[in-house]
Amino acid sequence: MESTSIGIGQILGLHYKRLGYATVGAMWDDAKKGTDRQIWQMAKFIATDIKLRSCLKAHDWDGVATYYNGASYKEMSIKWGRERYDISLSKAYKKYKA
Repeated sequence: MESTSIGIGQILGLHYKRLGYATVGAMWDDAKKGTDRQIWQMAKFIATDIKLRSCLKAHDWDGVATYYNGASYKEMSIKWGRERYDISLSKAYKKYKA
């Protein structure tokens, strides 16, 4: 279960301790309660990573993508024929910023 991505944030189960859960199963059970818990998990994941938080504050979308999805996110987007995550983040920020 630790290698499974959980919830809308697709957080790997191996991060259960980092998020404050006793087991991966407890993380899963909490995520099943609803979107609000899955968003909480994403927020906790970000809050517990100083580099990821720094990149978000600086609007460094490549850094965010790297720390959230791994250094090979660009290669994977090409492999799967998807827009790069850093580009998607930049577009979303520009669209929704206040």
